[in-house]
Amino acid sequence: MNHPETEIEWSNPSPTRGETSELEISVLNEGGKGDVRFVLQRLVDTGYWNEEANTSMPVSAGITAVASIPVVANVDAGESQAYRLLVLVDGVEMDRYNVDPLIVKKDTVRDGDALAQQASDGQFAIFMYLVAVASLSAFLWMLVMYRKMKYGDDEFEADQTEVVAEEMEQKEVPELKVQPALPPKPTQVPAPIPQPTPQPAPQPSVQLDPRGIAPLPPPGLPEGWTQEQWNHFGWQYIEGFSKKK
Repeated sequence: MNHPETEIEWSNPSPTRGETSELEISVLNEGGKGDVRFVLQRLVDTGYWNEEANTSMPVSAGITAVASIPVVANVDAGESQAYRLLVLVDGVEMDRYNVDPLIVKKDTVRDGDALAQQASDGQFAIFMYLVAVASLSAFLWMLVMYRKMKYGDDEFEADQTEVVAEEMEQKEVPELKVQPALPPKPTQVPAPIPQPTPQPAPQPSVQLDPRGIAPLPPPGLPEGWTQEQWNHFGWQYIEGFSKKK
């Protein structure tokens, strides 16, 4: 079963519920002559493997055994069926192989049913378009009838442009008195506020050691030290140097 030429696959890995799919088997016989039986088992809810179908054939050494085992998908859409394949030679189990599960998909509308459904959808769209046109026409007709009933046929058919123009000429437009804008007052720039002079921060007072100033080592001041630092921290340097020894 682990030979590179071994091929085990479904003819339809995603069938619909009730549809048949065939497990196509092509196995090279590297052993001797005998009767080979392929048993397809399905995993059930209880955790056991139930025999689904089987097929057998005589094979010879070096011959490729080709078989096909049909199964029917009997689970709901979105679910899967797990299978495994047993290989028996002369009634003795020689190998087993975990087959890819069958994933059941939702049934889709095809061919004539699909065309019928498309035609039905098209007819519904045309019907809704006609309904919309009829509604708009009825609305416009009702609007025209309403204006005729309100203004009468003669006034409704007359051109109202001249009447509106005469009414506009008779109206007097009041004269608007606009106060002249005053020039802006010159902006006075405030005098700059003098900034306070920064006061130097007081230096922390360091209390000298009661023993006085520590004696300098023979080489002199340590590297990087000043005399003022030595006056305050000389004894600490000597004590630290003594502890290192």
